[in-house]
Amino acid sequence: MSIGFVRASSFPRYLSKLSGIYLRSIAIVFTLFFPTLVFAINSDQWQIEHIQIEDGLPDSTIYSMAQDHTGFMWFGTTRGLARFDGYTFKTLKHDVTNPDTISNNNAGNIFIDSKNQLWIGTFGGGANKLDLNSNILTRYPYAVSQVEAMISANVQTFYEDHNGAIWIGTATGLYQYVDEEIKHFDPHHGKGEVEHSRVWDIVGNDQGDLWIGTSNGLYLFDQESEEFTQYQLPPEMVIDITSNQFRTLLMKDDTLWVGSSSGLFSFNINQKSFQFHSPSQRSIKINDIYQAP
Repeated sequence: MSIGFVRASSFPRYLSKLSGIYLRSIAIVFTLFFPTLVFAINSDQWQIEHIQIEDGLPDSTIYSMAQDHTGFMWFGTTRGLARFDGYTFKTLKHDVTNPDTISNNNAGNIFIDSKNQLWIGTFGGGANKLDLNSNILTRYPYAVSQVEAMISANVQTFYEDHNGAIWIGTATGLYQYVDEEIKHFDPHHGKGEVEHSRVWDIVGNDQGDLWIGTSNGLYLFDQESEEFTQYQLPPEMVIDITSNQFRTLLMKDDTLWVGSSSGLFSFNINQKSFQFHSPSQRSIKINDIYQAP
C-alpha cells in the first residue's frame, strides 16, 4: 500500500502542542485534564502560534504529535491523521473503499521509530504503520476478543526498546512487534497480571527492563524472564479510585515520573517508593510529561 507525499527541506522544531497551541523553550511541560492548562518552567519564554481547524487541522483536539526524520510534524486526532510542513496541512483519513488508507479516523496515538516509520494507534481499527521512506502503509489485523492471535482494536501507546523492538500498549494489555511478528504478553507468559489492564504508557532502560503504566498501577517487565512485578500507590497516597491509573511516564536517571488520573507522582526505582507532588490536595488528571533536551 502506498501513499504519496511531498518532502519538506526544513521545518521548525516544536516541542509540544495543546489544543492548537505550540510551546517552545520549555524545560518541563505537564499536560493536564484541562486542554488549555499547562504548568511549565520558564513560562515567560513561551512562543505561541495558534493553529486551528480553519488552518487545515482535521480537529482541534490533538492527542499526540511527532516529528519525522525529514522535519514534518504529525498530529494524531479523532478525525484523522495530519501532517504539517510548516505552512499547510495534509490529512490522512479512512476510506472504506480504499485499503491504502488508515484503518480508522480515530487515530490519536502516533509514534515515529528509529527507521522513520510512523506507527498509528487507532481506537477501533488497531495499529497501522506508515513507512515514511517508501510511503507504504500497513494495517495490522485486530480483534476485540481474540487478543492472543491479533492486536487489540484500541491502541494506546508505542515504545521502541534498545534492540529495536516495538512495544504496543493497548486496551487489552501489552504486545511486542519484532520481524513482522506480534506477540501478546499476559500471565501465561510470566508472573504478574497485565492482561485486560489498559496500558497507557511504556518506557525502558538500556538493560532491557520495561516500565509500564496501566489502569491498575505500575509494572516492571523483565524481558529475559518475561516476568511482571506490580507496584501501586500506598494507601495514604490514594486520593480516589483513579489514583493508580498511570497515564504517562518519564524516566530521569533513577526516578520515574508518573502522571496519574489524580496527580503527579515520582517513583524511586532503587527504593521502590512513591512520592506525591501537587500544589494542592485536589485531584488533577495528568496526560503527559515532557522534559526538553
